[in-house]
Amino acid sequence: MLTKTVEYLVEGDEAEATSIRLVIGQATVLMGMKRAVLQGSAESWVASQRAEVLGDIQTDDDPTAGNGHRPEILVLMAGSLAARILYPDLIACVVEADGLDVGGLTVDAFLELPDRLTGAWEAVVYELNPHWLPGPRADTQAEADAEKKD
Repeated sequence: MLTKTVEYLVEGDEAEATSIRLVIGQATVLMGMKRAVLQGSAESWVASQRAEVLGDIQTDDDPTAGNGHRPEILVLMAGSLAARILYPDLIACVVEADGLDVGGLTVDAFLELPDRLTGAWEAVVYELNPHWLPGPRADTQAEADAEKKD
């Protein structure tokens, strides 16, 4: 299996500085199934957050409709995207981890991780697994473009 390593130094004073080392793998069938299970967990988290934040606010599909840019709505939307996309994709591809309990990482804990760490982690996951990138796959897009020319 092709792997790459992500290393991140958690800043703090010298006594508290720790490092995180993640070995990320090219997706296997098992990793793909773990990703699907984590996507289900993320959907449950989003539903509970949506109920907590929106309460009795009646919305159609867009929770921002009529609500402007209320901070709690923006947090809900941003958290929902990270939970649905990043959380399952990043966690599922970890082959080995030091300095971070990836197996016990909840959505809430994931959302509190440093952006620099998750940014580097995300880059490696999608470099090794471009077919997991959100949006149309490159081969599907090429086919669509070819059909337009015909």
